[in-house]
Amino acid sequence: MKKTFLNKLLLGFSAVLLFVYGVIYACSDGDWGWAFDSNFAPETFVDKSYAPLFLSQEVFYTGFDTEHNSRFNDEILQDWGTFLKGKMDAKSIKFFLIDSSATEIDKLQQFYKTQKKNTVSNKWSKIIDLNDRKTSSFITFLSLSKQIETVSVSDENDWSYEPVKRKIFKDLKTIKTIENRYNTVSDTFLKNRYWFQTVKAYFYSGDNKSAVAFFQKTENTVPKSTLYYRALAYIAGINYTNKNYALSNYQYSQVFDKCPAMRVVSAYCFRPKEEKDWNESLNLAKTNEEKVALWAIQGFYGDEENAIAEIYNLQPKSQGKRIKN
Repeated sequence: MKKTFLNKLLLGFSAVLLFVYGVIYACSDGDWGWAFDSNFAPETFVDKSYAPLFLSQEVFYTGFDTEHNSRFNDEILQDWGTFLKGKMDAKSIKFFLIDSSATEIDKLQQFYKTQKKNTVSNKWSKIIDLNDRKTSSFITFLSLSKQIETVSVSDENDWSYEPVKRKIFKDLKTIKTIENRYNTVSDTFLKNRYWFQTVKAYFYSGDNKSAVAFFQKTENTVPKSTLYYRALAYIAGINYTNKNYALSNYQYSQVFDKCPAMRVVSAYCFRPKEEKDWNESLNLAKTNEEKVALWAIQGFYGDEENAIAEIYNLQPKSQGKRIKN
């Protein structure tokens, strides 16, 4: 049985409060403090996605977030592995998704467009069936999505104390091609991925208006999977940029609640500017579950006891349940 959200949350906040008293005690008698010799490991007791949110002298308990480019690799490999089952081995799938150069994908796409063989198509024709429909769909998808990655994938070794200017994707023709693929492809797996790539492409093009319009028009037609919440995070970021803080924070709370892989990102981006922003976010919540998500992320920044009390009031029956696997 899955662990309930509230149980994990209450356990987490309880640990935080316990730590506070530990810090006070350690400081009072000149001890080195809990950070020096503590063997407390919250990830032992709760879903590991909550571990970064425990008390720490760093930004997060687990340190800085370094998974910007690799956060979803395992899930992506698994999803495409299922789609291409029997068509391509896992090693080849990983090569194209994670390891390949854009040049090889471009050469294969060139082969599909012209039906003229080249050195790359000759090499891969000995390993996979290039004429298979799913294989060609995979390569075509990558030929488009890899173009967006030229601006979305960050250089993890490139850091600065100064704000980093966001790269802009300026090829509007490619964006329209991706959106057209979404509108015309019949396979549900591919359609969902072209949907996400359309939101992503508009976001990185700087065309925030089109990104929001497309998302609002189509969001009810796609499954509430990881791709949906990744797209929602882009929209939340746009709303924050537009100073629509209440809506942005509400959306980030949904990402926090429903997409464990993005729990650190959404917690960091959740920033009510004023009390009225927080109250407006609560008013946007449609269910008690959504209110619980808001209080959970709010409790990370402070007022933990009040957050626990509010969560208990919203979901009192969940509080007493035993945590089980």
